[in-house]
Amino acid sequence: MNIYLIGFMGCGKSETGKELASALGWELSDTDALLEEKFGTDIPGIFDRYGEKRFREEESKLLRTLPRQGNRIVVTGGGLPCFHGNMDYMNRNGHTVYMEVPAPVLAARLAQPENKNQRPLLRDLGPEALDAFVENLLGSRDCFYRKAHFVFKPQEAPLAALFRHVKKVAGENAENEAGRETPGLRHEAIEKPVNQTESQTLKTKTE
Repeated sequence: MNIYLIGFMGCGKSETGKELASALGWELSDTDALLEEKFGTDIPGIFDRYGEKRFREEESKLLRTLPRQGNRIVVTGGGLPCFHGNMDYMNRNGHTVYMEVPAPVLAARLAQPENKNQRPLLRDLGPEALDAFVENLLGSRDCFYRKAHFVFKPQEAPLAALFRHVKKVAGENAENEAGRETPGLRHEAIEKPVNQTESQTLKTKTE
C-alpha cells in the first residue's frame, strides 16, 4: 500500500519519509525529487520557467503514475493535496498522514537561507512578511490537510509512534487484501470511514 506524507513546507516530510522507508524496508517516492529529475532542474527552476499552474498540473499527473502495488512511502510537496482533487485521490488509493507543525515553528525553519532559497513562494519575502505568509497559507491549506486519515505531530510524538502506526495500518491492509482474495471468506472492515472530525492525533509526548 502507499502511505502518503502530507503537510506544509518545512514540516519534515522528506527526512521522515526516508527514515520510515529505511526502517520498514519499503520503496520511497518523493514527488518534488521526481519532478526535478523529469525537468532537469530544481523546483525554483520549474516555477521560473513554466509557472505555478504548469507545476501543479505536472505534480498531479506524476502522483497518478506512482505504483500502487507493494509498499511505498510517498513524500508529497506542500501544495500537492490542495489541487486537482489530489487529496481525495490519495485517500482513495492509500493512507494519508498529515504532519502537523505549528506556523511559528515552520516560519522559523523556512527563514533559514538553505530552506528559503529552495522555495519559490518564499524567496522574496522579508522576516515579517514570511511569518504572515506562512500563517495565511497554512490556514488556507488546513481544510485539505485535515482530510488526512491520520494526524502526526512531530513536536509532541516520537517518530517511533508513527512507525508503529504505519506498521499497524499496513498489517490491517494486508488482512483486508487476503480476505478479498480468499473465496467465501467474510472479512469485516477494520477501520471505519474517516472524516475531518475523526482524524486521529498522536498525544504521546516526546521523551
